[in-house]
This record gives sequence, C-alpha cells and structure tokens, in this order.
Amino acid sequence: MTDNSPENRREHVRKPVSFTVMVAAGDERSECETIDMSVSGAKIMGSIDTEQGARLVLDFADVGRIECEVMWRGDGVTGVRFSPEIEEAYYLISALMATSPTNPTTE
Repeated sequence: MTDNSPENRREHVRKPVSFTVMVAAGDERSECETIDMSVSGAKIMGSIDTEQGARLVLDFADVGRIECEVMWRGDGVTGVRFSPEIEEAYYLISALMATSPTNPTTE
C-alpha cells in the first residue's frame, strides 16, 4: 500500500537544518528558525502571524533573500513553498543546505 499523505508526496528531498531567518510578512518582521529545507520549500519554527497563501520574504543573513508562499501552519510551525520564478533561489538553497551542520535524511 502506497502512502500518499502530504508528507510523502514531496517532489524534493528534505534536509534537517538549523538556520536563523528573518521572516517578513508585509511590514511585520519576525526572527525564526528554519528546521528543514528542500530546493522547493522549508519548514519554519517561530511566530509568523499570517494565513495560508500569504506571501513572505525569508532573509538569510549574509546569504540572501527568498520569496515564498505559506502552504500550511500549525503549532508554531509554518510550511512555505519557494517562489518558482526566482532562478537564484535554487543556488542559494543548495548553498544553505550544503553548509548545514546536520546530516541529510533519506526520508
């Protein structure tokens, strides 16, 4: 039997990471932690007061910014999908994942 839950329908491999990120939602800013990441999105822990579908900007200090969309929220954790129109995002995300102190998962 195949598991088709949202967690197992992901197109890209996720990697556990630990990056501080400044999240901008309109004029509001919040310092959060990125707890896992793939080339297409991330899971962020912290206080982000926004709704599904909202546009955010993630600012990784000394690395760059990525625009994204809120896909889901729950229990202080937010899942975002990176904007596909940002070609540079792939290289930025790849660089971030390569520098993460945690090991990749094969989940």
